[in-house]
Amino acid sequence: MPYRRLTSALIASAGIAGAVALSAPAHAADFSVGTVTYCSKGSVVTLTATPGSGRIAVTLDVNGSGSGNYWTLGMVDNFTGVYGGTKRADANGDVRVSAETADQAGTDNFGASAFNWRTGEVCAATLPV
Repeated sequence: MPYRRLTSALIASAGIAGAVALSAPAHAADFSVGTVTYCSKGSVVTLTATPGSGRIAVTLDVNGSGSGNYWTLGMVDNFTGVYGGTKRADANGDVRVSAETADQAGTDNFGASAFNWRTGEVCAATLPV
């Protein structure tokens, strides 16, 4: 049942979001360095952040899923939604979404989650900047 999968994905995302607050921040020179994490069924998720003009561009990549699979993706900055939507994997099985947000005072704690509707795979990543 798709709703049970989505509920599980959202619960996992909430746990990851809580872990974001406990992560050590990256140094200012490390902004363009991302984080790579594992997904529940073998795909790889990459979360990167790049600053510019008082804003931070954030990109979420999911690689290795099947071609045409639909993914529900979400990104947050300090628990505020930056992106949320569903996207179809390309011919290589890859999905990419990008968004921009204001560079907040102090550490920007980014979190991302992805849920594959066909396989039930769940991905999550965090990146303090």
